[in-house]
Amino acid sequence: MTVATGHVLELHDQLRHHAAPVGWVVLVGPLPAGQELGWIQAAAQPGVPVLAILPGLDHGDELKQQLLEEGVEGVTLCSQVLGAEDGDVCWYRYNDARRDGTTSPERLQVLWPNLRLEGLELRPTRRLDAVLRVWLEQAAADASQPGLLWLPATVAPSVLAGAGAFLERLASIWLEGTSVAAGLDTELVAWLEASCHRLERDGPSRQLWRLDGQRLLERRLLVLTQQYEALQMRCEELEVQLSAQTAQMAEQDQQREALQVRVDELQGQLSVQTAQTADQSQQREALQMRCEELEVQLSAQTVQMAEQNQQREALQVRVDELQAQLSAQTAQTADQSQQREALQMRCEELEVQLSAQTAQMAEQNQQREALQMRCEELEVQLSAQTVQMAEQNQQREALQDQNASLQCELEADKLLTLDQASKLREISLQRDALERDKRDLADRVRIDAARIALLLKDRDALSLSSEVDGTREVPSGLNDLTASQSEGSGSEGAQTQQRLLGLHLHASRKSSDKWESYFPVYERIFQGLSRGCADFKLLEIGVQNGGSLEVWRDFFGAGAQIIGVDIDHSVSLLKFDAGVRCLIGDATDPAWAEPMASDNGPFDVIIDDGSHVSRDIVKAFCILFGHLKPSGVYVIEDLHASYFPDYGGGAPGCEFSAMEFFKQIADLINLEHWLRRDCDSLRESVPLVCASLNQDGLTEESVLHICSIEFANSMVVIRKSAGEAPVSLGARIVSPGEAKVCKDTLALNRTRL
Repeated sequence: MTVATGHVLELHDQLRHHAAPVGWVVLVGPLPAGQELGWIQAAAQPGVPVLAILPGLDHGDELKQQLLEEGVEGVTLCSQVLGAEDGDVCWYRYNDARRDGTTSPERLQVLWPNLRLEGLELRPTRRLDAVLRVWLEQAAADASQPGLLWLPATVAPSVLAGAGAFLERLASIWLEGTSVAAGLDTELVAWLEASCHRLERDGPSRQLWRLDGQRLLERRLLVLTQQYEALQMRCEELEVQLSAQTAQMAEQDQQREALQVRVDELQGQLSVQTAQTADQSQQREALQMRCEELEVQLSAQTVQMAEQNQQREALQVRVDELQAQLSAQTAQTADQSQQREALQMRCEELEVQLSAQTAQMAEQNQQREALQMRCEELEVQLSAQTVQMAEQNQQREALQDQNASLQCELEADKLLTLDQASKLREISLQRDALERDKRDLADRVRIDAARIALLLKDRDALSLSSEVDGTREVPSGLNDLTASQSEGSGSEGAQTQQRLLGLHLHASRKSSDKWESYFPVYERIFQGLSRGCADFKLLEIGVQNGGSLEVWRDFFGAGAQIIGVDIDHSVSLLKFDAGVRCLIGDATDPAWAEPMASDNGPFDVIIDDGSHVSRDIVKAFCILFGHLKPSGVYVIEDLHASYFPDYGGGAPGCEFSAMEFFKQIADLINLEHWLRRDCDSLRESVPLVCASLNQDGLTEESVLHICSIEFANSMVVIRKSAGEAPVSLGARIVSPGEAKVCKDTLALNRTRL
């Protein structure tokens, strides 16, 4: 029994009378040496989870045992070093273990000249918000509830700098080590006041900072108001842009109309030019006819040859001029045709741009309507926030009334004498001791009841076997099943079950957690497996406290190799005898699990007692089943979790649950009876099944080597075939005898029909 010191009792009274009700408590070390248990007991409250972060804690197992002996529940111990950011920090070890930490010798030797540095190491640091997020999820605590934080003032700046959003959820912050009046860090005081905390109590060596809910609400309301104003400004900007877009579209419409008028003018000019070209063609033909007439007249009128020669030369000049004009007109007509085609293409481009602009305007109208709806929603939310603030004001007034009543009760409690308080504490300690004794007695009664049930079951089995042999005498020694095993009086299955249950209850030094109905299943499936062989290997996913690994080592013999896999780095602190190992890694990650199984396998037995999440169960099976030995056994525990939505499952028929996955495996064992003969692969024959099976390393070859699958309550057992050939129904065996009724069956011997 631990006796609390005066400082611890003072802290307990202050936490009880000055701290607001909280949903979780966090203690940050270092704590005074040898007083860790008392401090944790002072902070523990019924039904409230407690996280004790004690950097440099080297007796965690001893402290956990002390907490169990004292009946303190809901406490999680952690040796993580906290900092403003994730990284590495120097950890100093001194000749006085109470001074170990991140403070340099130069600062500490000023206060303690005899302090000497004995060691230095790098330790990883984590932010407080990251540690709290993981712990609250593991402890199943409500992160939205207010919390309480106790920490020394020397480490407060770096710890609170890494608190993040959790700083606003800390209803109370206790600082140990100095007071505001004695010179608390001004930067720390400014930090706490900026996070809406106010100093409620300033003692000589301890302060209480309480979260000011009114200031926090006002700050949040200010942020919402700023967001609303920014959104309103954005709406106005969008309206201006919409007006500019509308004016731009009107201008584009005017340009399009002017362009259409220009196109009409060009078409009229083209028609006139075409008519002129036709007239010029007629004139050219008439001129040609005239030239022919002149040539006839020239032949007939030799006398007038000189004059006619002059006329002909003039006419030739005129013809050349007309031909040059005709060529120029033809080139101009070609240019006009090209211009007309270019203008037509430009019109088409403008029509395309107009269509795109119309679609853009429609989209902008939709965005404006959505923005308008969002503004209305924000107005509704603001109204709801206003109503909520009014309710919170009422709650705050009620809390103030309650605080006043508590102050009255506190004044009444102060009237008690020290002797009365001491007697009350002694009575409380005696009552806790009686409660622990009562719980221990109840546990022993349950264990004895389980043993009696097993004894009665074995007695009935032995009585039945005696009746079959012709005797009704029950063999002696039923009160000691171990003796009956050596004499051969009991069945092998009952002896195996009794031995496995006995190892589970007594042999292991570490705690092990199994359901009662699992032992008969393990009794049956482990019959015939070799024990004590050096090449026997068992892999279990999920280590927890490590007790089951020791049970399997004792059950299968010292020569067996037992390997545990877990993602929790805390299991690396567990110590085991030879033959038992723990590996830290994710069995659902192929990049880690495949090399691990290749280096340590193949395995005779694989047991999945990990996260119980359906997706993790399926992925681990797909990766590790191929690393089983022939005739190996793959066991999955706690499969009832596949019916829970929180574990990725659901009611029967849920396609994402692990149970539905293994139901499809049962169909694949009989695939030779329904596989389509015209398909080249399993995927073509059963595409819906393979959509959920062909993943994470599970190949068709692995599926074809599944010998059997067995379902029990919350368990599934999958066996691998003994040979390398795929599992098959085999040939038909017909015994040679009379076949008076069905004579055709004799002809089916050694066939597959």
